[in-house]
Amino acid sequence: MSSTVTPNKCHSITRLLATRIDQGMYLNGPIPGERALATELGVSYLTVRRATKQLVDDGVLSRMSNGRLQPSHKTSKTRRGPQIGLLVDTFPVNAMREWFTDLDQLVGEHDGTLHLISYNDKDDPRVFEALDQELDGLFIIYRYELSPLLRDRLVRHAHRLVSLWFDMTSLGIPSIENAPARYVSRAVEYLKELGHQRVDFLCASDRDAVLRDRIHYWQQAVNHYKLAGEVFEQTPRKPQSSAMSARDLALEMHQQGKLDDVTAMVCATTNMAMGFMRACHEVGRVVGKDISVVGYGEVDAAQVCIPSITSVKPGPRLPLLEQGLEWILSRDKGEGRPMHIDSLDVDLFIGESTSSPSY
Repeated sequence: MSSTVTPNKCHSITRLLATRIDQGMYLNGPIPGERALATELGVSYLTVRRATKQLVDDGVLSRMSNGRLQPSHKTSKTRRGPQIGLLVDTFPVNAMREWFTDLDQLVGEHDGTLHLISYNDKDDPRVFEALDQELDGLFIIYRYELSPLLRDRLVRHAHRLVSLWFDMTSLGIPSIENAPARYVSRAVEYLKELGHQRVDFLCASDRDAVLRDRIHYWQQAVNHYKLAGEVFEQTPRKPQSSAMSARDLALEMHQQGKLDDVTAMVCATTNMAMGFMRACHEVGRVVGKDISVVGYGEVDAAQVCIPSITSVKPGPRLPLLEQGLEWILSRDKGEGRPMHIDSLDVDLFIGESTSSPSY
């Protein structure tokens, strides 16, 4: 094997490591050794060694007595802003990208760094590792039932946690929601105004706390407006998107003759609405004419669909995230501070997927 050090490779690694250090990626743990970095980056040990030597010479890194590398004292002092984590499940949700973008912007305005931490399932040890990291605060999305062990750990760290989407206020953790489940009533009210006497609900996913709440408030609204309605739901039978699961459920409803009586369907999410609409197309039901469909959230996607999907439109994210970050950074966590941080009002995006029923 050649031991030649390529100058361009060395420069690229120097720049990469300097960027990582500047963004605070090594503030909460040791910098990997040169051999580990060489393996990670797919280059020779000598190339990494030359890059780290350059960073030491430039005062970006310093070498400890045991030979390990660390950000230099000068570099560490410049990182005065908050170090904030965002703990997310790796399940694909388009809206998550928007939350990350807004939170990253907000933390950057405080000269801080946002660290994205992902986990795969409810038993992933990275959930506990994230709670134990030396971060100033952590925004979390955790959709699973809490084990007693995790519940205790969350309570212990509650002073520096904020929950997104899922209500953890009973644990003393402020919780943010920009499309509270109670606003499913807006969709039911709108469909009643169009003349629908029956409004059904479709959920093609495991029920988590958010989906349970949406079904609960749909049922309340249907009862309030004296409408008929039924919940159609099933747990996905195979790993796939919620849109495909909704399509499968709707096709099964059609085969059983249950789709014939449906004139208006509220779907638990806009992704599910897309799948439901696809099934309607396949069986000859014209969305926006024969049947009305309403989604929840993901309004950008709702707007570009054909037909566009009437959806519950979430409120702005930034004002809510600002309150959450203020909670984390403030020393005052008295009883007067709100625990529920949510939008006080939301609108409907009116798309082409809804119309008066053609009885």
